[in-house]
Amino acid sequence: MLPYSLRKDYISFTDKKWDWRYQFNKDGSPDINNPSLLELLPSGEIKTHFCETEDNKSNL
Repeated sequence: MLPYSLRKDYISFTDKKWDWRYQFNKDGSPDINNPSLLELLPSGEIKTHFCETEDNKSNL
């Protein structure tokens, strides 16, 4: 299990190489449909990876 941090605008799970984030909705719940995945590179650079959910209905 990754350690997590509660921030003002998001919750973050990180192992100091990867940072998985969920922004909070206006009601305070995490927006689980739009996560962010950040790669924390040794140079200090942060590379953003975009996440998309699969729509299983399109495979029918």
